[in-house]
Amino acid sequence: MFRSFRSFVVGLRRYLDYWRFLDRFESRPVSAPHIPSGFETMLAGSGPLSEHDSATLAAQYGVPFAFSALCETEAQAIEAAAKLGGSVVMKACGSGVLHKTDAGLVRVGVPPDEVAVSFRALDEAGRTHAGDAGYDGVLVQELASDGEEVIVGFSDDPLFGPVVLFGLGGVFVEVLKDVALRVAPLTRADVEEMIREVKGFPLLDGARGRPKADVDALADLLMNVSRMAVELRDRVTEFDLNPVRVRPAGKGLIALDALVVRAGA
Repeated sequence: MFRSFRSFVVGLRRYLDYWRFLDRFESRPVSAPHIPSGFETMLAGSGPLSEHDSATLAAQYGVPFAFSALCETEAQAIEAAAKLGGSVVMKACGSGVLHKTDAGLVRVGVPPDEVAVSFRALDEAGRTHAGDAGYDGVLVQELASDGEEVIVGFSDDPLFGPVVLFGLGGVFVEVLKDVALRVAPLTRADVEEMIREVKGFPLLDGARGRPKADVDALADLLMNVSRMAVELRDRVTEFDLNPVRVRPAGKGLIALDALVVRAGA
């Protein structure tokens, strides 16, 4: 019995969704845990990895990142910026340097003649912020082109296991709260459904004259993150790519920041 048209429609939708799920359900074998060669030591500890180490690990799973160089000296920073040409992004980096934007440890659009000054300021602030928790240096990163910002990641739920997250808004995702969740491992149908499930999907689909985003590249990224979630389940409890900048169709995407939290934190 339904007492309103709305409850009837919602009930019918749930009924149809259930049968759609059964129609496409397939047994998805989970591969044995696999640690990329050379990363056993990095994953042996507990707690967060630095952005540089997090990105290095994620790149083994096909995650494309903006070019960056970890610099320990002012001279290295100047050299890295010169190789990139033009303005760059600079960030303090280390396992003890989290929430860099909130802490004022990121500078965007630094021109070549200000790299040295920015390095000294970020280096001092980064050491103070990290304390004994771990500080590695300053990342000099290419300034990425425009695109729609999204977040992609996973966490290890104690009941469901690795759960993959996708959301629009990048650094503003906590404000917008526009996310989709699925238990890994994922199929291609799963990731395509996730992308279209968020309320902001029209922004990726060319709303209000925007260029259509590279949704295929985004689906590939979600599949790679799903594999990473399954294979590293016993070693990694949380992984975030935030933000990821999705470029126009055919031009791919690029991750601008990464965080890996190892088990036991």
